[in-house]
Amino acid sequence: MSKLTKTAIGFFTILLVVSLFAGPTSAIQLAAFSIICTAGVSLVIWIPLSYGIGSLAFSIYESVTKSKKDGEEPKSSLTNDQKALTDYIHQSRSKGVNDDNIFSMLKNNGWAENVIHEAFGLVATRKES
Repeated sequence: MSKLTKTAIGFFTILLVVSLFAGPTSAIQLAAFSIICTAGVSLVIWIPLSYGIGSLAFSIYESVTKSKKDGEEPKSSLTNDQKALTDYIHQSRSKGVNDDNIFSMLKNNGWAENVIHEAFGLVATRKES
C-alpha cells in the first residue's frame, strides 16, 4: 500500500477518533484551523502522525485478515516431543497398527503415560478440525 494511502487512512482515523470525543464538525474544524492558522506549518505534525496511524491501522487490518483466511492451517505450537509423538502415531496408524500397540510401544520406549495420552488427544483434535 502506498504512503499516500496510509497517510489518508491515518488522517481519517484521527478525524474519526477526535469526532468521537468532540463531535464531527469540531474534528474537521480542528484540522482545518490548525493547518490554515499556522500557514501549513502544522502539516509537519499532521503528515507523519497520519502516516504512523495509517500504517498501524493497515498492519492491524492485515494481521486480522491473514488469520481469518480459509484453508490456512493455524501455526503449530507443539513442542518437539509432541510433534515426534504425533508423527509416530500417524505413521503407525497408516501402517495398520492399532492404538493399543502404539501405546505399548511408546511406553516400552520410556515415554510417560500422560505424555502419550496427550499426544493421542492432539492427534484426535487435529483430525476433528
